[in-house]
Amino acid sequence: MQTQGKGRLDLVLRGDDSNEIKAALEMKGASSIHGDQLEGYVSWASAVSSPPPRLFFCAFDEEEAGVDTQWTRLRLKDVYARWQDSAHPHASWLAKSIVETFDLWDNEAEGYLGASTGYYVNDIATKRIARELVPKLNEAVAPANANPTRDNAGSPMVFAWAAHPRDRDDCSVSVGVDLRTSPRRLNGKTWKFRPHIEVDLIGSDDRALRTRHEAQSLAFDLASRIHQSMSCSSLKEELSKRGLESVASALSGGRYDGFKRPAGTFDFDEHHQQIEDAEKYPGAGPFGGDKGLRIATILDLDVTSLTRYDVADLIAETVSILHAAAASNLD
Repeated sequence: MQTQGKGRLDLVLRGDDSNEIKAALEMKGASSIHGDQLEGYVSWASAVSSPPPRLFFCAFDEEEAGVDTQWTRLRLKDVYARWQDSAHPHASWLAKSIVETFDLWDNEAEGYLGASTGYYVNDIATKRIARELVPKLNEAVAPANANPTRDNAGSPMVFAWAAHPRDRDDCSVSVGVDLRTSPRRLNGKTWKFRPHIEVDLIGSDDRALRTRHEAQSLAFDLASRIHQSMSCSSLKEELSKRGLESVASALSGGRYDGFKRPAGTFDFDEHHQQIEDAEKYPGAGPFGGDKGLRIATILDLDVTSLTRYDVADLIAETVSILHAAAASNLD
């Protein structure tokens, strides 16, 4: 049902003897809550009737999104489980099959990620990884955050960041990691692990902070200062020092140690000057770059023998390593 703005609730229940809305349900399977979506629905519910309809939020994990007390939280499994004892044989059979599938996905998301077969297992795992990362990151390098999202092809990913130490109150400049799972239908064992520096154009209050050219120049400058720490070999060495040797061994950097071309012979100062002087962005040099605003190295992560807990530790420690490197390379 369409609500105010662009929101659309998944299910609205009306009374038997009236058209009055009694309850509304929002369901999140693979996708995640975006923006102030739930707050908007609460405002709609308050305006649509008095007393307002009951609100239910349904997701694979009850802990998703930290829904406030105005929402009753439900697990997808529990919703379908109620139909297992239905007198209708087809409904009962379908409910049991769905619950069995959910149990399989749940178990696979808690096991070795490279062994998973379920279509939505990576969605479940990345959401759980992100939830675990938030307290880990904020304990070590606050302010920080982690979110589950999707890449342009629709595959699940985790985006984790901490404010760059140049100004901890300025969260528009950050160090971080984005972790991209394999294409959804392939169930691949190799994920992309991208340590990065990112510079935003717009602040949290929608105020313009800098031009695109200024952001691209700043992003490359800050990344070039810590490029050695962003290399695969350096990360693996530092991770091993922190007790994550087995997890670090799952990382590989390809021919150029995570870079697109040899970094050892690249003139970072000269390229930074080219960015400063050029009317058209000349590219990110040896880095991977998302429009020049997120500057990254690109590593492969073999998840054959890794659990989501291993991956969360890997991301948290990598963000901490980048943060420490950035703090050591301030003007």
